[in-house]
Amino acid sequence: MKINPLFLIAPVLALVHPLPAGAEDSPVTLDMSGHFKIYGNYASQDGSSKTVDMLRDVDVTFSGETLLSNGLTVGALVNADGDTQFDVEDSFVYASGNWGRVSLGIEDGAAFLLQVAAPSADDNVDGMETFVTPFNIASTRLSGTRFETEVSTFGLDYDNDLTAGIDKISYYTPIFSGFQAGVSYTPDVANFSPASRGINGNNPDDQLDEYGTAWETGLRYENQISDKLGYKAGAGYTSVEVENTNSVSTIDTFTEWNIALDLDIGAYGIGGVYTENNGGVKNNGESKTSVLGMDYTVGPVKYGASWLRNTREESAVEEIKANRLAAGIIYEYGPGLSFRGTVSHLMVDAPSTLGGDVDGTAVTIGTQIFF
Repeated sequence: MKINPLFLIAPVLALVHPLPAGAEDSPVTLDMSGHFKIYGNYASQDGSSKTVDMLRDVDVTFSGETLLSNGLTVGALVNADGDTQFDVEDSFVYASGNWGRVSLGIEDGAAFLLQVAAPSADDNVDGMETFVTPFNIASTRLSGTRFETEVSTFGLDYDNDLTAGIDKISYYTPIFSGFQAGVSYTPDVANFSPASRGINGNNPDDQLDEYGTAWETGLRYENQISDKLGYKAGAGYTSVEVENTNSVSTIDTFTEWNIALDLDIGAYGIGGVYTENNGGVKNNGESKTSVLGMDYTVGPVKYGASWLRNTREESAVEEIKANRLAAGIIYEYGPGLSFRGTVSHLMVDAPSTLGGDVDGTAVTIGTQIFF
């Protein structure tokens, strides 16, 4: 589970003013939270004869926190993905005060946690980070392409989370007049396949054709001009170095960046995002994604729609272009409870040498429960 950016901000806001004289350390408070997201999915797409299935995502989070008499908040968080087995996704410790927040461990980096998302039909289906993907690209003629590998592994989304699941150190400033900045340092991404280093010593360095150290930065600004008008803007950049190469190496420093703007005008929201990366290769690996989204909220109901366009280079002369349109409705029927329905249409344009075009339409209906 990706940690909500509000998790970064709340402890800092609470500590802008020091505790009163004579205050004592608070006992450690323990908490458990999580979510259960389950959908029925109907998909009519090229390359797959199965039209109806169920899709789900389950996460559980355990956390502990204490407020010290000197105004310092110290805590720890462990998050596990419970889809098929209890796999830990995030585990880190943090401290925060009126100077900001610092964390150590497996946590998403600054480029993701300060990233601004566009409005969506259902953020689980067409949001910044997709938890549910209604289309099975691996069963199509595009199987084995860079596009298919990316979508099958991470979904068709636009989150800048290259260092997800890897130990790092991060620092986030307090919010100054709506601004917040962050920086993250990952000593070794271990070629994006890290193993626990608890008893294994340091990862080896200077490895041929392997990615190593990563740096991330993020900047976010929020401003509420009036009761009817507010906006968010953000940008982020990630760079992952290559440890060692030779004359035949094709990989290069992996870079990714994003920029976004989201407007709230009364009951309406509209926003756009642009992000791109170089695929971590010297040539012909670039991926560019543009997103536009809008929503309208009335009482417990939100209507939303989005358009995503992704262009991915497959070779010097070949590229795959994907367009996804989505429209949906969310009904909040209780605290942390929502009914969700989305209709999405995917159009993938690919040269015949890579398998040709692929289209699909899906209807995804389900519920989300936060506890």
